[in-house]
Amino acid sequence: MESPRETSLGARTIDGRVLEILRLDWPIGGHSFEVYDEASSDCLTMEESLNTEPTEEDLRRLMSHC
Repeated sequence: MESPRETSLGARTIDGRVLEILRLDWPIGGHSFEVYDEASSDCLTMEESLNTEPTEEDLRRLMSHC
């Protein structure tokens, strides 16, 4: 299976943490979003897939799990 094309949507600072949001465009069609904690390079969305660009509320919810 081909890898998705990654596009950075930039960084957002939430409660002092810098999070990077990536859009993944899949060769078979469709897209998803991943959120990374820039300080630790941890992917905050490994357990779930986001089908829409995360809102500030979504980002806060993701941060509460780690």
